[in-house]
Amino acid sequence: MANRFTRKLGLGKKILLAAAAVVTVAAPIVIGLMNPPQSRAQAQTASTQVTFEVASVKPAAPQPAGYGTLMRVDGGPGTSDPGQLRWTNVTLSFVLKNAYGRKDYEVVAPKWLDSERYDIVAKVPQGTTKKGPMPMLQNLLVERFQLATHHEQKELPVFALVVSKNGPKMRESASDPGGSHASRSSHASPSSQFPPDGFPKLPAGMTEGCAVWGTAEGSLRMTYKGQTTADLVENLLNFVPRPVVDATGLKAEYDFTLEFTPESMRRAGALDPPAVDAPDAHNGVTVFEAVEGQLGLRLEPSKAPVDLLVVDKVNRTPAEN
Repeated sequence: MANRFTRKLGLGKKILLAAAAVVTVAAPIVIGLMNPPQSRAQAQTASTQVTFEVASVKPAAPQPAGYGTLMRVDGGPGTSDPGQLRWTNVTLSFVLKNAYGRKDYEVVAPKWLDSERYDIVAKVPQGTTKKGPMPMLQNLLVERFQLATHHEQKELPVFALVVSKNGPKMRESASDPGGSHASRSSHASPSSQFPPDGFPKLPAGMTEGCAVWGTAEGSLRMTYKGQTTADLVENLLNFVPRPVVDATGLKAEYDFTLEFTPESMRRAGALDPPAVDAPDAHNGVTVFEAVEGQLGLRLEPSKAPVDLLVVDKVNRTPAEN
């Protein structure tokens, strides 16, 4: 049986999704969908005037034995309780990355930020937009943890998403509304663990976004509608061991599906792109094979400058509330 999460998600639900990835539970499905990445200006600009009305930050209580690492994020703009954020047992690394809109590889920080955990309750000013809590969180880190950072440019190994020699197989959203020329990626292959084409679907009334389904066996099927290659790159970052940059040059919005088995569900082995003509049938299609075979794109090893957020100073104990 397949399970799903759908988007578009607000900040609270987006962060809740990220939390699901670090919860230690015996569940077959861990993936949902996220909004497209925000611009650096949106993600990094904090104003000293943009703060929560009231905020409480305390070290989290020890976790009960036998329950793994539990993490909960509730409330905020875009949720049923837009006026209050309630984050329980979150790491400082988690807060920092969500505050600045950063991925793991974009942050250089002390290791303890991934282990020390905190409870945060904050009152959000009325009328705050979905993106509004980001600068508030940045200021909260500065005020309570004395956070100090700087930026560095560093060339890192990346995967460049490029168009394959035979061109993309994705269907532009505005063309062929009847779907007569839909790409092969919109149909489940004979070995697919998913039901026939047409499942999963976006919820009724949702004209753009993405639905992600997973099977208990570990395969994922990502159904995109009205999405760009930049949106695809944002999600691929969760499944490959390097940053991904969009080098396709494609600007249109597309409808397509992508079905593969994440490396974490496969046998241990190298994470470099395998030969497309030598798939591992036992473990399903890799993300590298799926991107090329189903979408007509390719993930090529490369190098590119990456803007890093470097933590210069941060206190382990928060200032009093």
